[in-house]
Amino acid sequence: MPFSPFQSSSPMKQVSHFLIRLSLLLITCSTCSKASDDDALICDGSLQIVLIAQNGAPCGIPMGSFTVTANGGVPPYSFRIDNGSNWQADGQFVDLYPAAYRVTVIDTLGCTAQTGFNLVNGISFQESVEPIISSVCATAGCHVAGEEAPNLAIRTNIFTAASRMRSLISLADMPPAACNCPLTAEEKQNIICWIDDGGQDN
Repeated sequence: MPFSPFQSSSPMKQVSHFLIRLSLLLITCSTCSKASDDDALICDGSLQIVLIAQNGAPCGIPMGSFTVTANGGVPPYSFRIDNGSNWQADGQFVDLYPAAYRVTVIDTLGCTAQTGFNLVNGISFQESVEPIISSVCATAGCHVAGEEAPNLAIRTNIFTAASRMRSLISLADMPPAACNCPLTAEEKQNIICWIDDGGQDN
């Protein structure tokens, strides 16, 4: 299950603004054991996985990390993310891009539990996106009334057009070629990261 935080345009400030929201999903799974090969399985517990964010990931940079721990079940445990084939003995994952991740833990008996969360960019709309839209996009010859749609001079249109804006920026079609108002690579990245965080009015 996904979530979101905040950052300014300065990389050093970005990290300090990260406020990672995690989903915490406790999944009950019977853990089974038996005294000998001939005995019946005895299921007597639950396996729980808890995600703990350590560091946020600045916009577009693989600097994120988190640690997971497990409770219950029968240790030792192994961990992996995103259904990868590589299990690891410790629950620390580093050098991650901002993205949605799913973490799985498995115990000695093969019991598993999963949980998911978003490691977000933390871009602030009011600090890092709205000034770009106002000064570069919502100008004469660009995204204003009577010109290119959508009219980004209307604040609510920015939110409703967020997905379309992302597509246009990715295709290098925003801003339009006829508009003499180019966006820098950093400005484009900030807009995309804000949209990927859910396009909130933060």
